[in-house]
Amino acid sequence: CLDDCGAEWIAAHCACDTGALFASYSYDFAGNADYCCGDDTCQDAVLTLYSAFSMDASDANTYLTSSCADVYCDYSSYSYYSMSISYSFGSCVSNCSDDVLATEGDQDALCALDDISCTDDCG
Repeated sequence: CLDDCGAEWIAAHCACDTGALFASYSYDFAGNADYCCGDDTCQDAVLTLYSAFSMDASDANTYLTSSCADVYCDYSSYSYYSMSISYSFGSCVSNCSDDVLATEGDQDALCALDDISCTDDCG
């Protein structure tokens, strides 16, 4: 993963309820119904993620908005762009509590935890 983007990556997946945090395939929010059809919390989290990549917030907003042009939120007809992020969950959370460590592979369980601030330095 790029420096300091792990926490934002996790937060965006949790906010958008993607179910893909631990997926074995590349995942991108741009042009994806999870983002395009998501609520304000989801879209704000994704904008924060893109800003973590040193992308200007205005440019990120323009890019993400334009990526949704062909997305229809009433059904699953959308395209993916390729920007993948990967990190080793184990090394990312090595300083976390057993509760966090036990969620490896289970996005719902990780997102349900009250405190995942130990992931703030993931990257």
